[in-house]
Amino acid sequence: MGCEQKLSRHSLHSPLGGRKQPMKHVQPILPLRVWLAIGFVVVGLTSLGGGHLMAGDPLVHLVYRAVQQGQTPKDVAPIHVWRGGIRYLRVELPPVPPQEGQPARQQMILADSPHNWMLDVPSKTGHHFLDKDPQPSVHVPIFPLPNAPTLRKLEFGNEVGFFSALKAKQGKSAKVDGVMCLSFTAQADGWTLTLYVDQDKKTPYRLRADKGKERRAVLYDVYEVGGAVDPSLFTPPKEYQITDDAK
Repeated sequence: MGCEQKLSRHSLHSPLGGRKQPMKHVQPILPLRVWLAIGFVVVGLTSLGGGHLMAGDPLVHLVYRAVQQGQTPKDVAPIHVWRGGIRYLRVELPPVPPQEGQPARQQMILADSPHNWMLDVPSKTGHHFLDKDPQPSVHVPIFPLPNAPTLRKLEFGNEVGFFSALKAKQGKSAKVDGVMCLSFTAQADGWTLTLYVDQDKKTPYRLRADKGKERRAVLYDVYEVGGAVDPSLFTPPKEYQITDDAK
């Protein structure tokens, strides 16, 4: 695909599995949900690549911050996502410091469909559950808003394909936060969506959703595509104590 880039070993490395980096705590403002659904595929913009979401897709690694109106990027902690098509998913949410007698916590979501895990990193515990659908798949909507069925199909890893499916209009190139970008605009469920694509890297750089006075934005700090999927990245480490809720 035209938007693919090779991943370095450093980019594939999970911060939870190596040196910890200081991170300002802000609770994620767009709750990240794992949606298990059947048969959703998209087509990509011919100029940028894109394509269908499939189980054999190359690995996508991205780091993003979701910003709502009244917030600045510095107010929001980044979320790390690794995705391999509709089968593999790893999401590392920001750490939450101890509050009112509650211990520190940090959630991690893993999926090797049909197997799914919700983990608590500090305690090294978690729950396993099984998607019993005959055709299980993992979906990660960027804006999981109520009464917005089309918007919920905009997922991390298929941004370009989603805009293509909606026949997005290409605007003028412009500098966004110092980066020259291509811009694409589409409408979905009453929202005006704008995707800014890094003109050189051909990967998503900024995403906006506007509806009346309401505004949401996603800032991609990292967006890398390519390389083989390492299944061990999407299953719990051996030292975790897992409660099996698959029955």
